[in-house]
Amino acid sequence: NCARRFDGTALCWGFNWAGQLGTGSTGVSTVAVPVDLSVAKAFTDIALGTDHSCGLSVAGDVYCWGYNQQSQLGLGSGGATFVYSPTAVGVANARSIGAGGSHSCAVLGGGSARCWGNNESGQVGNNSAAAKIDSPTPVNNLANAIEIAAGGSHST
Repeated sequence: NCARRFDGTALCWGFNWAGQLGTGSTGVSTVAVPVDLSVAKAFTDIALGTDHSCGLSVAGDVYCWGYNQQSQLGLGSGGATFVYSPTAVGVANARSIGAGGSHSCAVLGGGSARCWGNNESGQVGNNSAAAKIDSPTPVNNLANAIEIAAGGSHST
């Protein structure tokens, strides 16, 4: 679980085996603990996947952390399997984010979208048969979007 405060700080709690709470470490937290915002400073939105989390900074940059087995953090093919603090994905000018089971998405200011991670069911939306997409990739046939959501194996 995570909550975003009015000032853009974030607090998370619960199971943290992969660092998905964003505190810089692992371990269960039965109380709300602050997300490490040393890089992002403040979030306007937070999205939670199964074992990963993403935040949208005030500047429109996307940060993700937690488990990265399926490239759901969007860090490229050389990305670490576990990331314990918010790490820049390389998506700027975003206005909405979504995190699914093992994939993530962002809507950009112009209304296009980028998704990355597990693609076994085509949830990245780029018409690829690849099982996973390592980096943010444009979603085909989508324009003028303002919001995005990601489910277990699909995106909306």
